[in-house]
Amino acid sequence: MSRQNKFIAGLFALCAVFWVLAAIHPFDRQAWLLENILLVLFVLALSLTHRRLQLSNASYIFIALFVILHIIGAHYTYAKMPLGLWAKHFFGFSRNHLDRIAHFGFGFFLAFPVRPEKGSSGLVGKATNGTRKTTCSRRYSGHLS
Repeated sequence: MSRQNKFIAGLFALCAVFWVLAAIHPFDRQAWLLENILLVLFVLALSLTHRRLQLSNASYIFIALFVILHIIGAHYTYAKMPLGLWAKHFFGFSRNHLDRIAHFGFGFFLAFPVRPEKGSSGLVGKATNGTRKTTCSRRYSGHLS
């Protein structure tokens, strides 16, 4: 097993531990299942294509952070996240704004892995440009405001 494959396996194990712990008594089991369907499909697609994509270790770290953020958000549901509830009461917000922070995090953590590599061409480069445009257009269209 190559050094990078060991690194990927370690990140996968870390995410799996978070996922198993988050599966224990989530706040809303139906919401948890629904949100994790896409996560499982994402991880499955990534595992099937990781040799062809040849992402950097930094990209895999950002993807793992994205997955962990999603796992935690699915466990609590974003409206009931303890950190967001604390901030709501501490700062006197009218609502829990952690969902906005989480959605920013999703875009931030996936921006690095999906960016076109220097000299890349073909499907990966085309797909990442479309993803970046979609992410930026959603951010500036008021989705996060």
